[in-house]
Amino acid sequence: MAEFSVDGLDDLIGELEDLEHRARELDGEKDVAFSELFTDDVIQRKTSLTTFSDLKSASGFDWSSQEAYAAIPDDQLDAFIRTVSVYDSFEEMSQEAGMEYVKRHMGF
Repeated sequence: MAEFSVDGLDDLIGELEDLEHRARELDGEKDVAFSELFTDDVIQRKTSLTTFSDLKSASGFDWSSQEAYAAIPDDQLDAFIRTVSVYDSFEEMSQEAGMEYVKRHMGF
């Protein structure tokens, strides 16, 4: 019977354990700052703007606090998002940005 050895198995196990740790950190509901969610890369790929700060300024809405953001009428925000991006709504944009956040956090 032939014998063989597998090199790097310990490295693979370490990487899998790291992925498991990262996945556990994402488990459940998380509050993620807009700045972490809407990176410049995310904004530049799917909008006509360069940064999330540019998006906030161009919108004309008050983004100064969670309460101010919550007071922005959804239909008006969605209409603005349709004019500057490929998205139909801010919710759609947020969901895609959330998927990108997870990929970055997982190291993909």
